[in-house]
Amino acid sequence: MITRRYPGHQETICGNEGVIISKQIAAPFDSDYDQSVLWLLACQAEGDRLLRVDIEIDWGEPLAQRMVDGLLVAQQNPGPERGLYSQQNAESTRVFGNPEGRPDQVELDDPQRAKLTYHILINGEIDVTFLLTISDVGEQMAWNGFLAQSDGKRVLRQSTKRWATLVSMGRVWTPDPQRNYQMQGEKIAAILQTQRLQSGLAPTDRRIEKVPSLINRLDLCDVTASRNLLNHLRQVAERSSGRLPVQLPLRRRETLTDPAAQLAIINSAYLSALHHHLSHHFSPKLLADHYPAVGLCAEMLVRFLENSGDVFGEQAGHGLLTAAALAQLFNDEENVHRWRKSATRSSADPVDPLTIWSHFFDLPIGRVPVIRTDSPWPWWALFDLPWPDPDTPAANDRTLTIVWDGETIHATQPVTSAAPTQIHTQIRALHTDEDAFDLTFEFVDESSDGDKIRTQFKPDFST
Repeated sequence: MITRRYPGHQETICGNEGVIISKQIAAPFDSDYDQSVLWLLACQAEGDRLLRVDIEIDWGEPLAQRMVDGLLVAQQNPGPERGLYSQQNAESTRVFGNPEGRPDQVELDDPQRAKLTYHILINGEIDVTFLLTISDVGEQMAWNGFLAQSDGKRVLRQSTKRWATLVSMGRVWTPDPQRNYQMQGEKIAAILQTQRLQSGLAPTDRRIEKVPSLINRLDLCDVTASRNLLNHLRQVAERSSGRLPVQLPLRRRETLTDPAAQLAIINSAYLSALHHHLSHHFSPKLLADHYPAVGLCAEMLVRFLENSGDVFGEQAGHGLLTAAALAQLFNDEENVHRWRKSATRSSADPVDPLTIWSHFFDLPIGRVPVIRTDSPWPWWALFDLPWPDPDTPAANDRTLTIVWDGETIHATQPVTSAAPTQIHTQIRALHTDEDAFDLTFEFVDESSDGDKIRTQFKPDFST
């Protein structure tokens, strides 16, 4: 048996004489319905074989279970039957099964468990999909999600393609392979540690203090996700009049819990996350949209320092310095002065530099970024960094690639640097496959008569 793990799914391959089965499990990413889990069995056999699949589900809580058209429906506190199809709305609805076949045996005696048995005839190669969809807004949504995801092979292919695009964006190369692996892993972890709730995008544990580190990494690959996450915080900040809760709510109208003494930490986390993002991808409209929430959170920090003394005073001061930096970007000199003056009552340090980004750029990044050449590496490369137009409210598909070869900064968009710079039509990373890795950077330019001119730089790695 072999198990292989990918950013978006896991594959287990097993078998015996004459039969090979590949089982892939995935939570479809950027799909038509994101509250789902997909199992895809790819079976291959010599001759005709009958495969028995026993499935046991432990819900972890008692649920009302029933079979509908060969699919298992499990609900928490279902209401009365309604409509033509006798559907029941519930606090939570789960639909599970094979879109193309019914189970031969069903056991639903235990309300916390379900046992289903399928028999599948294998003749050559076949694919078998099992799908679980979940809805907490009605049974029909769970059914709609199931129907939208019923072509498991297509759904997995689209999810894998989307993952491949994301992990290639903001890819960092340095002479240190361990550092490269770590930075790539942190970026993938940031994607995995966000989820879409009814109320908006949030960290998986919903804790606001985690948002700044997520923003630092999501900005490398998915500006839209960063802005959706910040927009969720903005809405909650406005709704709570600047008293952000420790955890983001699951639902839009859920009662918000007061952060009490942790207000300094939570408000500062939102302000830092917004400042980090604007330092990477400045947008005047984004700043204007968030500035009322910035004011609410900053005023709560001023009041907090006046009433709480030294308890979390450093965090509150740090948040006010960050708010002052945002006010400066917004040309609000009155609040720049006032929030800085309030921050001096604590022992706060200035706004911290950002570890990943400050290796490559002078922060904040302007319309023409200033590229640094004093990093600890003799060469480095940053590929396909999302580079939205500052005047465009939504993120777009424009990207920036930079290679520092130790003498010249090579880039695909206008940049400036103390070192010589050269702008290219395209920069490619060649031979990056694991099985035949031999990293080479190729710079593509066009001559006056339209011919492509290619030059290469082959970096050395530390051992």
